[in-house]
Amino acid sequence: MQMRIIRIHKKSFWLIFEKYMKMNRFRRHNEVGGYIKTNGDKYKQMKDKIRIVVTDSGPGGLKFCAELAGYLKRIREAELIFFNCRPADGWGYQRLQTDAERAEVFSRALSAVNENYSPDMIVIACNTLSSIYAHTDFAGSTQIPVIGIIDSGTRCAAKLLNSDTELAMLMFATPVTVGAGVHKRLLVESGIRHERLLYQECPGLPEIIVNGDKTEIESRIAYFMDKAAGCLQGKKFAVSLFCTHFSYAVEAFRAAAAGYSGFNGEIINPDAALLEQVAGYLEPGKSVSGDVSVKVVTKTRHSEQVKKTLIPFLERISPETAHALRNDIHIPEFFNG
Repeated sequence: MQMRIIRIHKKSFWLIFEKYMKMNRFRRHNEVGGYIKTNGDKYKQMKDKIRIVVTDSGPGGLKFCAELAGYLKRIREAELIFFNCRPADGWGYQRLQTDAERAEVFSRALSAVNENYSPDMIVIACNTLSSIYAHTDFAGSTQIPVIGIIDSGTRCAAKLLNSDTELAMLMFATPVTVGAGVHKRLLVESGIRHERLLYQECPGLPEIIVNGDKTEIESRIAYFMDKAAGCLQGKKFAVSLFCTHFSYAVEAFRAAAAGYSGFNGEIINPDAALLEQVAGYLEPGKSVSGDVSVKVVTKTRHSEQVKKTLIPFLERISPETAHALRNDIHIPEFFNG
C-alpha cells in the first residue's frame, strides 16, 4: 500500500511570507540585483540572478527547496540547486561513528559544491548536517552565508514553550541529531527548563517515509509516539519535527499524537521559519518576479520508488522542483565520501 500525498492546507503557506515581506523589514534599493548579507552581517551587491544551493543528507530537503522556489519566483530571478550529499548508496552520515568523521565528509561535500557551482548562499535543510556544520573546515574558511535549519526550529519551539510554561515538547529526530543535542542545548540556554524537553530517536524513519509505504509509515510513527508520549502521564505536550523528511508525514504524526489527551494540537515544522531566515539575508531591489530554475544534483542514486513518492507531493508546491527530481543529475564521483 503506497503512501498518499498529504494535501496542502487551505491556508496557503505563502500568505505568511506575503505578510512578512509587507512588513518593510528590508531596506529598499533601486538596483534590480539587490543585496545579500555576507557572513560579517554586511551587504554586498548581488547579481541579477542569485544562485542558492540547498543541501540535505537525503531527499527530505526537497520540500523546502520547492517552497523556496515558490517564494523566489515572487521576488527575483534565481537558480536553485538541491544537492543530496549522502556520501554513498549503501550508507549515510548516520553510519559514521563520530561527529568528527561526519564533519570531515560534509566539509568535502560543501567544498565540492562551492568549487563546482560558486553559490551565493548555501542552505542546510537538514538537522543532522546543521548540527555538525560548525565543526567543518569549510565553516572556518567560507565567506558566503551558510544557513542551517536548527536555529529556525529552536526559535519556533521556544516561542511556543514560552507561551505556555506547563507545556512539554516532544522532539522527533534522527539518532545523530538527538546525540548532538543542539536543539535542547539552545532551548535550555534560552531559559526553557530541560525537563520540559524530550527527544525521541526515530532510526530508519526517513527512509521509510520516502519509500512511501503508508501502513509502515503510520505504524512506525505510532510506535515512536507511544515511546515518547507514553511517559508523560497526561501532561500537555506539543510536537517538533526535527528532520526534514518528517515534513512529508505531518498528518501521520498528528494522528498518532491525537491519541493522547495531553496533545495540544501544535506540530512544529521548521520549514516556514527557515524560509523566513533565508529571506532575511536577501534584500530585493525592485520587487520583480522572475524565472527560477531548479536542478537536483546527487552523489547517490534516487530510486524510482523515492521519485514516485515525492514527485506528486513536490508538484503541488513547485512543478520546477518536481521536474528537477524527475531528471536529477547523478554524479557518483562528485566528492570523496
